[in-house]
Amino acid sequence: MKNGRFLHKNMRQELITEDELLSHLHHAGLDDIRQVREAYMEGDGTITFICEKQNGG
Repeated sequence: MKNGRFLHKNMRQELITEDELLSHLHHAGLDDIRQVREAYMEGDGTITFICEKQNGG
């Protein structure tokens, strides 16, 4: 993911579907892909989400 959008080419390379990625997103406590600036799949299969900064907080 980058800037709240799926990167389908990268997802195919990592063998992950939109549903799986959304499941990881919700498990991380995020509700909306638009919150995500970038997402990375780690070597152990976990996904790290880098979120947009919230205004006023």
